[in-house]
Amino acid sequence: MFKRMLPLFLIVLIGGCYHAQISTGAPASPEAIDEPWAHSFLAGLVPPSPVDASAQCASGVSRVETRLSFLNMVANVVTFSIYSPMHLTVVCAASQDQADRMPALEAEDERKPGPRLDRVPDVEIDPVIQD
Repeated sequence: MFKRMLPLFLIVLIGGCYHAQISTGAPASPEAIDEPWAHSFLAGLVPPSPVDASAQCASGVSRVETRLSFLNMVANVVTFSIYSPMHLTVVCAASQDQADRMPALEAEDERKPGPRLDRVPDVEIDPVIQD
């Protein structure tokens, strides 16, 4: 029995939590669109349908997050990644009135900049040509 359960246990153990966040830089408002079971298939190759935030977010979008909850991962493992749901959160941007009323961030509250993805470090590649 243990030998049969070991591969399933290893798949669950190895499959870590997935979390991606895209930020536009606009200040966030308390309004958000939350979809805990956005339907995706074939391990995410068939993505979930787009979220139309234009009706609820009049000032635009501040942040979009995708992640896999524990139950999303269970559904993914049980269906062998044929059905792979994910948790989507769209945070609306604050209007100009809301942004003016928000307290200013202190220096220690500001996020540290991450690595820049628009620059590639200078790396010399020595091409090897084989006949």
